[in-house]
Amino acid sequence: MVVRCKLKNYMEKKGLSQLKVAQDTGLSPTIIGGLCRNPVVRRIDVNTAEKLLDYFDLKTLDDLYERIDSKSA
Repeated sequence: MVVRCKLKNYMEKKGLSQLKVAQDTGLSPTIIGGLCRNPVVRRIDVNTAEKLLDYFDLKTLDDLYERIDSKSA
């Protein structure tokens, strides 16, 4: 099992750039870029998750992250 961040999907739906999300959330462009380029995460940073959940008006971690079979990752 692996965990994948769905950040890029939300950004594409809203037409947002990585820089815009970084500026608006206060997260570093490196963090946002990393989650977009390599959405499979080894650990979930609570601060990052909280800021992204608030920014995209998401309710739970399940809205931002998904558990998937590692064979399809």
